[in-house]
Amino acid sequence: MPLVSIYIPTKNRPSLLLRAIRSVLTQTYKNFEIIVVDDGSDRAVESEIIEKIGRHDSLRFIRNAASRGACQSRNIAIDCAKGKLVTGLDDDDYFHPRRLEMLINAYDSSLSLVPSNFTIIRKGGKREVSSFIPRTINGSVLFTRNCIGNQALFERSRVVDIGGYDESLSASQDLDLWVRLINKYGDAKRIRPALYYMDTNHDLPRITLSEARIQGTQQFLVKHSNSMTRKQYMFKRDYLGVGEKVEGANKYLIGPFKYGVSIGVEMLRNKVKLG
Repeated sequence: MPLVSIYIPTKNRPSLLLRAIRSVLTQTYKNFEIIVVDDGSDRAVESEIIEKIGRHDSLRFIRNAASRGACQSRNIAIDCAKGKLVTGLDDDDYFHPRRLEMLINAYDSSLSLVPSNFTIIRKGGKREVSSFIPRTINGSVLFTRNCIGNQALFERSRVVDIGGYDESLSASQDLDLWVRLINKYGDAKRIRPALYYMDTNHDLPRITLSEARIQGTQQFLVKHSNSMTRKQYMFKRDYLGVGEKVEGANKYLIGPFKYGVSIGVEMLRNKVKLG
């Protein structure tokens, strides 16, 4: 049973952080450590958490005296992680109780990473469960869509080897990391169960709602443009908010004609869900 390190960057959200930590402590897979990086909170987050749940040998806190951002905080945690395998958790999200168990069962060293489906909790508590078909994923596919999501399981030594998260990007850091891991270490394997809960049912900031997303997409395009076909570049620019935006069903009609059959097929593959 390999040790798994779970990194959680946080700032000024102790109530959400508490839920995230508890979702790890109740995992069916027990050989883990939790590394919380407090990114310059203006309150005593560690003492608040310890007061609520007590001390755990598997739980460590690292504090940034001044805010350094979530991306750098993730790298700080990965650098000091003891586990062979690592995965992340945002402080406003939480795990299904069997997440670690099922990701580890699906992983082998021929894969660069293993993600799962996920559940998005929308405003008002409405739940949208992804059920994308299980599949292998190569780096080129990710230029059409991030069909991995924001968290996955991978080997610590490999992410350290490629330099960790790119701290120069304003957004799309997870997508950029997946592309680099796959390009060096082979395909990813997505499994069907929805094992990650992404909570957007609060008024606190998320990167997906900010101007940083557009800037990060532009930076991603510059960084990876040499690896993309011209049509992949156009698609990424248009559909992720930098260029022309086409909404709804129209994009599945226009896509194959504007961007080519291969991208049209990939758009449909990413749309297909099971059950």
